[in-house]
Amino acid sequence: MIGYISLVKDNGRRAWIRSDEIAAFSENETKVEGQMKPCLTVLLRNNVAWHFPEVTGDQMLAYMKSCTGAQVNVIDETNG
Repeated sequence: MIGYISLVKDNGRRAWIRSDEIAAFSENETKVEGQMKPCLTVLLRNNVAWHFPEVTGDQMLAYMKSCTGAQVNVIDETNG
């Protein structure tokens, strides 16, 4: 089953992302209406990157888990 995640980009336009097309994502900052705001940068498998203001990495993981119904494993190497 293909799951889609619907989020609003930094330009105000809505994007629908297939969860299996996400290659990587990271927490970042982007300029929205002249102000810097925290955002999530999502890199897709076709090397397109989109910025989503006010979205965290933990939220993205939860979105991916909920739309696929599959377990998403994360290894945190910074904590030993």
